[in-house]
Amino acid sequence: MSTGPKAHVLVVEDDAPSRAILAYLAEDQGRARVSQAASAREMHAILARDAANLIILDLNLPDESGLSLARQLRTRSEVPIIVVTGDDSRDTRLAALEIGVDDFQTKPYDLKELGLRIRNQLRRSMAIRRPGQLESSARVAFAGFVLDHSERILERAEGPAVHLTPNEFMILAALLRRRNSSVSRASLLDAIGDSGDGPSDRAVDIYIKNLRAKIESDPRTPVIIATVRGFGYRLVG
Repeated sequence: MSTGPKAHVLVVEDDAPSRAILAYLAEDQGRARVSQAASAREMHAILARDAANLIILDLNLPDESGLSLARQLRTRSEVPIIVVTGDDSRDTRLAALEIGVDDFQTKPYDLKELGLRIRNQLRRSMAIRRPGQLESSARVAFAGFVLDHSERILERAEGPAVHLTPNEFMILAALLRRRNSSVSRASLLDAIGDSGDGPSDRAVDIYIKNLRAKIESDPRTPVIIATVRGFGYRLVG
């Protein structure tokens, strides 16, 4: 990590002294740059403008459950997540691991050990995101379109780009990550779970309807985004 762009670590912790310690460990003598958030709202605002290579996440936040945040993050990406929490119960640990977090550390944690765990997760994250691989994962082709995650736009093979709202983009990205598999409405809700208007199952259906109007040749008989009756949707192709 000593050459090229620095890795970006996002520390999400509402307790200021704990947040400062985690940021210090993550910074690792200048090897990484660190952003700090004291709430879920701040976390979402940072990620909207700057992708992270690693997220260190406290489970006890003032505005949203850390487990819910981890579920939303995992729905959208494979960014490594290290959970730090004072809750050492078996149920909480299993719930976090089932969601797909990469590490689970209970307070009080050993500073040297946690520092090494952070460094190891970053090393793996940056190795996966080598320049030659980043392009293929950032631009995903399907059905005559290319979804560009870095620019957050939907390109046509021919013609102008398609304008997507932020929620439409996140739903389409979630469907693409599980291409040809059924995705539940609940999972799609998780993909847009940071919305301030409290999205519902009905909202997901409206976003899908709007997406179909933008990408289907005939939105009344969709062939790209199929309905899975009583469950959710599936992106075909």
